[in-house]
Amino acid sequence: MRKLLSIIVLGLLIIGCSKKDRMDILSCSDPNTTTPELFAVGIDFLIIKYKTSQQKQISIDDETNDKIIAIDTHGLIFTFYKRTKGMIIQFPEPISQTFTLKCEKIN
Repeated sequence: MRKLLSIIVLGLLIIGCSKKDRMDILSCSDPNTTTPELFAVGIDFLIIKYKTSQQKQISIDDETNDKIIAIDTHGLIFTFYKRTKGMIIQFPEPISQTFTLKCEKIN
């Protein structure tokens, strides 16, 4: 009976720790600007300019324990680092600029 109970509890813990229903809201700001921008990270997508009229959903291309990478249709690369709560936005050619944002989870 104890073994069965421990198996059930372990199963519930594993199910509860999944990213099945993840929706993290992040407030990210560039040190050079005063207005933060909202991002949302879902199960398999990233929403940029969250809760604005310019909101755009991008599929997550790669996710590891440390980072989430999403690339939009124009080649703009969003890399969110989970531990440091930082985001790097890389613009493709011909712009070729990189911006580093500091993020804070707000939900």
